[in-house]
Amino acid sequence: MKSKKDSNFLVSRKIPNGWALRSLGEIAIWSSGGTPSASVKRYYNGDIPWVVIGDLNDGEISRSQKTITQLGLENSSAKWVPANSVLLAMYGNSIGKLGINKMPCTTNQAIAFTRKIFGGIPSKYIFYYLLSERDKLMSLGKGDAQQNISLGIINDYPIPLPSPEIQHLIVDELEDLLGKLQQAQTVLNKIPEMLKAAKQKVIDDAVSGALTNDWRKNNKNGTGLQLFKLIVQKRRTANGVLNFEVDEIIQQNEKIPKTWHWTRLLDIAEISSGVTKGRNLKGKRLIRVPYLRVANVQDGFLDLDEVKSIEILPDEFEKFKLEAGDILFTEGGDRDKLGRNAIWNNEIDNCIHQNHIFKARVCRLPYNSLI
Repeated sequence: MKSKKDSNFLVSRKIPNGWALRSLGEIAIWSSGGTPSASVKRYYNGDIPWVVIGDLNDGEISRSQKTITQLGLENSSAKWVPANSVLLAMYGNSIGKLGINKMPCTTNQAIAFTRKIFGGIPSKYIFYYLLSERDKLMSLGKGDAQQNISLGIINDYPIPLPSPEIQHLIVDELEDLLGKLQQAQTVLNKIPEMLKAAKQKVIDDAVSGALTNDWRKNNKNGTGLQLFKLIVQKRRTANGVLNFEVDEIIQQNEKIPKTWHWTRLLDIAEISSGVTKGRNLKGKRLIRVPYLRVANVQDGFLDLDEVKSIEILPDEFEKFKLEAGDILFTEGGDRDKLGRNAIWNNEIDNCIHQNHIFKARVCRLPYNSLI
């Protein structure tokens, strides 16, 4: 017999004209399964599918993670569930999870299922309706250690019923729309890889000369070798002498435009490491400044959500200080941390870098140096 609260719950639902409001117990026979004794090995790993909450995927179920034997079925409360039944989780945070079994199976006691549906109501109509009611079903959970719903709650739960034609129409429309959404999701899932490939193609074209081929035909502003010599001259003028040996001829297999010149990063940039953590600086005058860690330098961008600070000697600041345009490289360690790079654009004032990050400061010349 329904309580007054249950009756009000049914009556309070608003439905379209011509629809009827019924309870789940009025339109189907609901049951639950059972679990064979875990201490009897003969009850498990048989040929009978035994569905548990982990198998419920809010869609069609074609296999189960676990199986039981005929002995396990006969010596437990587990029951056969007809194919195309609605399966509904009743326990814990999984209340409301759903499935439709495409094969006969059994379940444990945490899952309710429709043993028989009356009036030709499509199982998917019940399935989609309950899918929309998950939060409300969850709110009906009872218990101290774990919130559960019972078969009684399920039997009393309201369901709106249109005519059979409209029931089938709703299912068909939903299946069509959800199919289109899935197709759209499949395309969206491919976009990150497509963008990554497109970005790599642009980079490859840029460093091979293909991207600027037309521009070079209309602009004759000197060669890469001439620019290289100007850079070396500027660095020699700034430093007095070069602390490295210049190699004007670098052999490479990759083809580049005739006016370009292969060189080493060392020849055109100052490369330096950063500050070492954990030094013993006790008793010395120190300053505290923000510094970049490996975690801050990602693949092509900087993650500055968490920037830590470190104490250094005042006269070390200029050596480790980052300037706009510095190219940052991670030293390595784990494979995913090897060679990540990004460009520093003075995102943080007075910032330095640790020793697991190298910075390359490219020698800069005026834009019209070769004109």
